Amino acid sequence: MFLRFFYFLILFFNFPFLFSTEINFVEIFFRKIVRENEKEIDKVEGILYFTGEERIFVRVTKPINQIVVFAKFTNIFYYPDEKSAVIITYSKPNILPMKMQFDIFARDDMGLGEAGYKLENSYKSNNILVGVWVPPEKYKRELGKVEIGHGKKNILFNRVFSPKGELLIVTEFIEFTEVKGRKIPLHIKTTSFYDKKKREEEMIYSLPKIDIKIADEILNFEIPSDAKIKTVEW
Repeated sequence: MFLRFFYFLILFFNFPFLFSTEINFVEIFFRKIVRENEKEIDKVEGILYFTGEERIFVRVTKPINQIVVFAKFTNIFYYPDEKSAVIITYSKPNILPMKMQFDIFARDDMGLGEAGYKLENSYKSNNILVGVWVPPEKYKRELGKVEIGHGKKNILFNRVFSPKGELLIVTEFIEFTEVKGRKIPLHIKTTSFYDKKKREEEMIYSLPKIDIKIADEILNFEIPSDAKIKTVEW
């Protein structure tokens, strides 16, 4: 069970769904497909609920039945069929993955300026304006440049390079929709290149609802009293 818990921890901390700090409540269906060297190795489906600035609830429906809760100082991984759970507690505030991702996406520089990066130059390619950002001088041995591609209305992609100029990660924002005047990405593809392997993660979203009433059982979820619980401190 612990290995499965760790797997889903990594999965959701790389969750690329992005939503606004102005949106109080969100419900959206998701499907995540993972490929390695063009071969599909995993698929996860479920529903995501953003239930406040410091809390996220995820109901995984495939490949297993699981509930994941991200909070400021706690993450919960609950398996209803087995009546078992893993709780991670943090000594410092936990960064909520999807909230963080939206905060980055909502800025034209994706937060690079605040992180100390500087816009070195820009160029146009196929009607896309590409900004080239370089890391702070003191981190140039560890970090490479980042490129952000802007279309007429949206950020279309970002590329992350190694200090040696090798392409490491490409994130593409492929499809968008608008709900109550807010733009939401529906299809995001992230491709990473490590150890001569190509790994692709596609996030596909559907039926987004924002500023809605969330059921109390989700807002105030608690692990059943008869569940077996493992606690991990980080």
